[in-house]
Amino acid sequence: MRYLCLLFVLYAVSPQVCFAADWTKTDKGSIRIDRFWEESFPNYNVVYVLVTYKNTTKRTFRTAVTIRATILDENKKKIDMNHRSFFVWEIGLIEPDFESEVKIPIECAKGTAKYVSVVIEVAN
Repeated sequence: MRYLCLLFVLYAVSPQVCFAADWTKTDKGSIRIDRFWEESFPNYNVVYVLVTYKNTTKRTFRTAVTIRATILDENKKKIDMNHRSFFVWEIGLIEPDFESEVKIPIECAKGTAKYVSVVIEVAN
């Protein structure tokens, strides 16, 4: 139930894909995938997801906002995930209309990423 109202955005991943998706609004703010791409290394790949968060609520968050990105294979089975946070102790209060980007790296050693999903995991 806790994650019922969270954003779930799902896109196909392909090398050097670059586009801006539409904003998706939740009770914890709005989120948009700006870009995602995959870089290959000798033994694994890394998928990078560039996400913009905007506090579209009337609340001020006094601790952190955490965004989680998950990569999935062609059967939409989870490969791996990672998260990044905007911490109040780093940037100050996260007030209404706050907007910032975060780059989330996800190692892809266990398979080939075809999709990525993004959620606002925590906002407090």
